[in-house]
Amino acid sequence: MSIKFKLKLYVVGATDRSMAIVKNIKNMLNVDHANLYSLEVIDAVKQPKLAKNDNVLVMPTLIKTSPLPVVRIVGDLSDRGKVLAGLGLVVV
Repeated sequence: MSIKFKLKLYVVGATDRSMAIVKNIKNMLNVDHANLYSLEVIDAVKQPKLAKNDNVLVMPTLIKTSPLPVVRIVGDLSDRGKVLAGLGLVVV
């Protein structure tokens, strides 16, 4: 099965909180969608130009870049249902 969803996750630094966010997103996606996505994790502290180019002002920010339309989920990424629905992976 080919990758259908391309995602970018912007976090701030390699903090415990950032690592927990990355782990949480990977866990929620791997439950039913492990082969359907690619996830690029971007540290906005180390790569501020990427954050600027993607107009990311608040972290964490999860962006679905493909397929269109582009979708942004900002802030609390802990609600699995809302995150997956926002990405178009489930219907709530």
